[in-house]
Parts: sequence; C-alpha cells; structure tokens
Amino acid sequence: MTPPFAQLRTPIGHILHVLTARCAGPNHVRQVQARLVVLDLSCNTTLASRFINVCHSLGLSHLALRFFAHLPRPHVFICNTLIRAFSLARTPRVPFSVYAHMRKNSIHPNNFTFPFLLKSLADSGEFRRGLCVHTHVVKISHLEDIFVRNSLLNLYASRGGDMALCRQMFDEIPHRDVVSWTVLITGYRKVRRFGDVLMAFEQMLLSKLDPNRVTMVNVLAACSSVREVGMGMWVHDFVRRRCWELDVTLGTALVNMYMRCGRVDEGLKAFHSVKEKSALTWNMVIKGLALAKNGDEVVSWFNKMQREGVKVDEETLVAVLSACSQSGLIEKGREIFSALLNGEFGISAGIKHYEFDRMTPTTVMMSVGVAYEPS
Repeated sequence: MTPPFAQLRTPIGHILHVLTARCAGPNHVRQVQARLVVLDLSCNTTLASRFINVCHSLGLSHLALRFFAHLPRPHVFICNTLIRAFSLARTPRVPFSVYAHMRKNSIHPNNFTFPFLLKSLADSGEFRRGLCVHTHVVKISHLEDIFVRNSLLNLYASRGGDMALCRQMFDEIPHRDVVSWTVLITGYRKVRRFGDVLMAFEQMLLSKLDPNRVTMVNVLAACSSVREVGMGMWVHDFVRRRCWELDVTLGTALVNMYMRCGRVDEGLKAFHSVKEKSALTWNMVIKGLALAKNGDEVVSWFNKMQREGVKVDEETLVAVLSACSQSGLIEKGREIFSALLNGEFGISAGIKHYEFDRMTPTTVMMSVGVAYEPS
C-alpha cells in the first residue's frame, strides 16, 4: 500500500502540492517557477497549466506571461490554459497574441482553443481579427464543433459584429442548442431589433428547446421595449412553472417589463418576489411609477429606497425629479434637488438633471430658481 503523501516525494508531486495548497503570493509563485526551471519541468503540461491558473487566480498574470514566454514550444494545452485565463480576465490582446504565437510556431490549435479566443475578440469588438480566426477554423475543419460555432455566432452578434452574418451562420447549424438560440436572440436585442427577438424566441419554442435565464432576460427586454405584455406574462408564467428563483437579473427584467407596459400592480408584485434587489430593480419601479404619472407614489418609493439603505444613482434622481415636475410636487422637487446639490447622494449634478428631455425635471429647476451650471 502506498504511504500517505508518498507522491509528494517526487518533484512533480511536491510542486503540485505547493501550487494547490500553499501558493499564496508573488514570492511563492516565483519560488515555484524557479523550481520548475531547475528541474526542467517547465514544459510539463499539468504543472505549467496549474502554474498559469494559480498566477491568474492571484492576480499575477504578468508572471504567467513571463513564464509562457520562456517556453521553447509549449503544448497546445498550455496555450489553451493561457488563452482561457486572459479571456476570463478580459485582457483582449493576450489571447490573440498567444494564438498568433501558436500559428508562428506550428502549434496546432484544437476545438478548445477557439471558444475562449473568440470570446475575447467578441468582448473587445475585434471583429476583423475574428474573421481571420473564422477562416482558420474552416480551413482546419473545426466548424462542426457546436462550441466553436456558438462562439463564432457570439462574435457576429457582438458590438461591431454583423447580425446578417450571424443569422446566416445560425441557419447553417444543423443541430442548434439553447446557446445558439440565445446568442441569436441576444444579438437582435443589442441592435434593438425587438420584433426579431420575439420571432426568434417563438421559433426556438417551436423547435422544442427550453430557454434559459439569459434567453428570458433578453426576451423580457424586448417585451418592455415594444410593450408586448402578453409575451412577457407568458415568460413570467414559464418561470413560475419551472420554479425558477427570481434572481436580481431576471427579476429586474420582469419588473421593468410590467412597469413599462403599464401593469403597475403586477410590477410591484414581481418586485416583492425578487430575492436580492439592486439599485436597478428599485429604479425600474420608480421609473415605472413616473411613467404612470404617480408622483406621490414615486416619492414614497424613493423614501423607502433610502430607508432600505439602497444607494440612489443618476437615473433614480432623474425619474424622481421628473415625477415631481409632472405632478406639481414643487416643494418636494426643491428639497430633493437641493440635497443633490449639497452632495447628500454622493452624486454630482449632471446635465441629465438640468436638460429637458422626455422625462427630465427642468420645470422643477426653473421653479426653484436654480441657475443652469453644467458640470
């Protein structure tokens, strides 16, 4: 029988133990790196990948890069680990640089290389580079992998992308999954093609695939924008039937849908069902009540928000001041605006608090005799 921790007597076992249990800062990381070099273990895929992940988790990505730069010809697994770490850290240039290094040194990427590489390009809006990667994907026959396809879809649906190409690629996927549909729906929502969002969602349901939370958040956003309360209520019913908890993202989207569609009572019920509310959740209620021209309720909810210790933001104050203006609550508007100018909300008065747009408090500002001083 192998004695306990006998594996730690080997260099690899010892270093793995240090990396997983004891590595807690830059000094430890540098000691491990030196040990890897002395024992000529830098190219060991398990150790190198673990080392890169530890550097990433400790916020020492520069040490991971320095380590990688000294590897003569790293294994694709090590390259993939570095690409993944930096794509999650939203450091867009590094993943593509690693990919370029792989091509230059004839290190062949695999189907695990492309999803995180394409994610980093989508997040940073590097559409042209994404097209180059797409060409390479086709050339080395990795397009059949659903994860690679979905990553390409996400690239085309991202900012700076092309929804026509996204739709074309989507239509060419033989077996779409929930991620494929959700990426398409999200892309349409980003470019404000709300009718296409709802149409794609209906097509998804006809394909017998169940949506996920991200799908539903985007569909609710579309329902809010086009005042499609019927579809929004269907989504709410689906959430209830599946016993989904209303987290802050889904719950806020649901509150916003009801409030913007004029269903204030349903919106307030949804608000109370949200387990953990953010300032945005509160703002959806306040803005919805302002749309309904219910100034007293807006002020009441604004006061309640402050009592709950939720930090108000610019959008909160614009909605509240607008409601005061439209409802004739001039004294309350004066009080809130004075508090804003005195710094009681921790926000500097900006142009949104002065200018007259669809829902801004200009009339209150004029009534209290405050001069316009752009911030």
